[in-house]
Amino acid sequence: MEDEKNKLNQEPNSIEDGSNPKESIDRRDFLKKASLATIGGISLPFISFNSLKAQEDKDDEDEDTKKDNKEAEPESKNEDSSGSLATRDLGKLGKVSVITFGGNLITDSNVIKSALNMGVTCIDTAPGYYGGQSEETIGKFLKQNKDARKKIILSTKFKIDDEDPAYGGDENKMFSSLEKSLKRLNTDYVDIVYVHGVGGIHRVTNDKLHAAFDKAKKKGMVKHLGITCFNGDMKAVIKKAVEDGRFDVIQFYYNYIRRNDKYESKFFDYDKVISKAKEKKIGIIASEPFAGGFDVTKPDFKGKDFRGASIRWILKNENISSVSVPIRNYNELEQYVKAVSGGGSNDEGALSSYQKAVTEQWKHSYCRACDVCLPVCIFNVAVPDILRYRAQFENFGMEKKAILSYKALIDQNQAVYCETCSEPCKHVCPFGVDIKPSLVQAHKLLTL
Repeated sequence: MEDEKNKLNQEPNSIEDGSNPKESIDRRDFLKKASLATIGGISLPFISFNSLKAQEDKDDEDEDTKKDNKEAEPESKNEDSSGSLATRDLGKLGKVSVITFGGNLITDSNVIKSALNMGVTCIDTAPGYYGGQSEETIGKFLKQNKDARKKIILSTKFKIDDEDPAYGGDENKMFSSLEKSLKRLNTDYVDIVYVHGVGGIHRVTNDKLHAAFDKAKKKGMVKHLGITCFNGDMKAVIKKAVEDGRFDVIQFYYNYIRRNDKYESKFFDYDKVISKAKEKKIGIIASEPFAGGFDVTKPDFKGKDFRGASIRWILKNENISSVSVPIRNYNELEQYVKAVSGGGSNDEGALSSYQKAVTEQWKHSYCRACDVCLPVCIFNVAVPDILRYRAQFENFGMEKKAILSYKALIDQNQAVYCETCSEPCKHVCPFGVDIKPSLVQAHKLLTL
């Protein structure tokens, strides 16, 4: 049994969903033509940040081993209290567990089985998560556990191919993307399909998006439409989505650091937005609860339950339906479920210490992907992407994936010129990130 638990705790070297590297040029060209950052008033660009398509680590896993992945379940005291995880209303969808299984790192269906036994009822994935392996892993579980499908709320994303400057997406491609996702997931339908990483309110009202969703809904392929937004114009996008009336679920970054940041509060009123969504019976799922995950590598945070405190703090807001956390292995699953069931005696202390360290001790190292810096960069450097890859490398033990993602960027979008640049980005970041030194260090870490 110990061998099985060790197997469950093996961590794949993977990270977020992404898009074609070619987009990095188009987005920034459009961004520069469309708007400039007004730093004093923090007028944010009308654009979404770039993310790269996850690449499969083909050399890390033997194909025969993948096919012969046994359905073994580890022993744990948490599993004795099967199904005990608290639930909340997810808008019009009904009850959902307060922990959402973020599937962007999962490659072992046994962990999914354990999650359901612990009471997790919501699983979120996307076509690009781990090069498609996330959906395939969930699909393997559903094929072997057919009764489980009706017990979970399953979501994926439209894979929008942004080929034009307006990033409207193509109706047929979106519909085809969902068809392929259902095939990988071994299911006839998903409960939610999200339009992912939205930057720009034009994508909220995009007729092609809604036509694709309506067609899929009529065919019984999906029940609800959702939206995810993590970008600089998050306020405008989410406000429009709430007013639009056609979105039933909204997922966006929400954590202690962002909520209590004096800069961020200038352009995003979390309480107002979340309350308004609740009034409209729109479910809210909070993601990125750990604000960059710097606690992993910082010795002053060893022994402090920062991650548990973060989850508990988010759930103090009763208007938040669930917290999405990326789960790689059984230990992480157990840790996050435990965080909900138990209260920390020094949660506020751990959270405030982390915030102070991010903004002072670690030199404002937490990039919010607000995109303010992009219009001023004379070399079109993919700043938010690169800083995210650096965080993956340093804070999440995903060195290989970070290096591959950085390598996939075309030369113009890498930080190769940053060291000798005149630094027009200096003091541009409204959150105090020292951009040039951060990028120079990232380039050193991520360059093979």
